[in-house]
Amino acid sequence: VRDAWRRADSPTVSIQALKAGAYTVQSVFADRLQVAADRFADAPQKLHSWCAARENRRPVRGLTEEIAAILEAATGDSYRRASDGAALIDLVTGDVVEGAAERWKRRIILPAAWSEMRGPVCRDLQAFLSDHPRGPYARYIVMTGGPRVTVDELPEAFDAVRRRVKRVAEALREMGIDVLMRSTEVPFDPETMTYHVHVNLIVLPCRYIKPSRWQAYLKALRSANEGYWIKDNGRLGDVQEAVKYCLKGEDLECLMQRPADFVAFAKAVSGTAERRGPKLVQPMGGFREWRKALEESGRRTVWDSRRQAVVVVEKRKRPKVDREAVEVGDTLDPPTAEHAPPAPTPPRSARRR
Repeated sequence: VRDAWRRADSPTVSIQALKAGAYTVQSVFADRLQVAADRFADAPQKLHSWCAARENRRPVRGLTEEIAAILEAATGDSYRRASDGAALIDLVTGDVVEGAAERWKRRIILPAAWSEMRGPVCRDLQAFLSDHPRGPYARYIVMTGGPRVTVDELPEAFDAVRRRVKRVAEALREMGIDVLMRSTEVPFDPETMTYHVHVNLIVLPCRYIKPSRWQAYLKALRSANEGYWIKDNGRLGDVQEAVKYCLKGEDLECLMQRPADFVAFAKAVSGTAERRGPKLVQPMGGFREWRKALEESGRRTVWDSRRQAVVVVEKRKRPKVDREAVEVGDTLDPPTAEHAPPAPTPPRSARRR
């Protein structure tokens, strides 16, 4: 599974001709499935994108199952059990995706769960920056959390670096720079069995920084981080390059070969049933206020594959169902026009054109 995750080449899928209202897809994993053609009638190229995304998720899900099995054997707290015979049906293939059996919990240490949690935050940040007049000037800063620590010292290290991030944000705010997000990584050293906490910051200058003020900006960073290593990596390219999984691939592989140490690390970063874990990713400043306003307005961000951009849309309102009046086997009426999803709102730049 880890070898498949490292592959640089894109997954290969073979899409056969349309027959009886469905396409037959043959994947690189020797998997054949029927895909409903009406889901891709308006844009057939979406089928290729859907197949590629499905194959890209497969190794991550396999790795997640492997990690969840290690944690379940040690703690019994990796899966949540469905109830009342609930099931999820894939609207594209018609397959039962998840039955009433088990599914892993939303824990940061599980790669698939982490990907599901990271997606909305990254989409929101892309929408925020694309609509902000200074969005193209967002920058990416990396700072260390101090000396290396053992797994037992990780909670204290997380608290210490969180306080320093707050001081960095206050120092930059005085210079007209807004800290939008922090994301924490925990590189692992197998020789000393210690961890080195790193934090990635995404900042947005709200006004032009003159060259004469650049040295003052760098000095403010070092001073607020109490002299520990901190570096400005220039303009932000892809949001996802700054919002990463808590472990590097080789560190994860090494820890998985030491189940006891891996379980201890998982408890430190994901918490337990009795104790909540730390916030490794946290929106801050103007971005946090923007997300709060977006939620209060009943809107959310989605990826528009046709425009190849993130757009803001109204949240879909589900029709109310009287559960007591519905019997097993009843067929619910399809959503009416008033409940249909609204057309996506184009970004400001598209409306200007």
